[in-house]
Amino acid sequence: MSKYVENNLNRNEQVVSKVKLNPVMIILWWVLFVVALIIGFVVANNIASITIDGIAASDIKEIASGYRTVTSIFVSVVFGIPAIVKTVNFFKTDLVLTNKRVVGRTGVLKLHTLDAPLNKIQNVSFSCGLFGRIFGFQTVKISTAADVFGFKGVMKANEFKQAVMNQIELYEEERAREQAKEFANAMAGVNSVDKN
Repeated sequence: MSKYVENNLNRNEQVVSKVKLNPVMIILWWVLFVVALIIGFVVANNIASITIDGIAASDIKEIASGYRTVTSIFVSVVFGIPAIVKTVNFFKTDLVLTNKRVVGRTGVLKLHTLDAPLNKIQNVSFSCGLFGRIFGFQTVKISTAADVFGFKGVMKANEFKQAVMNQIELYEEERAREQAKEFANAMAGVNSVDKN
């Protein structure tokens, strides 16, 4: 369990379920990054081996070197930065169900936090695209009265959804029992006043 969740547990609150994220999400970005770098360097080396009449070999090697530099910068921006951001986000994302609420946090540059009592949760849904189906991860969306919170890369999202729905039901039953007990105590107090 993360420090974020540990630091935000209330008295008499216990963790019921915690989602696990699929590391394939970040592995795919790193694979794309490495493949793009390799392709860029292979193309640059092929440029360096070309011989053209009238152009000195040193000029061609200089062009290939410049191409390597441009390719490295381009690939780093297009694939490297997203890979780094997704990796940090992977390790900074938490989604936990307790016996009283759902607590979550996601994001690196733009942080989103969720701290919703079970009676304020309106819906829990999940979806997945092609890669999610292939690699077994989904996006969980939790709707509250205030906002909709999305958590990407969740493994076994349906199990988490079922756990939330079951916990909401238990929470409502407990609240109804407590209200009935309070009502019974109040009525007992009224009846004892009437007898006097």
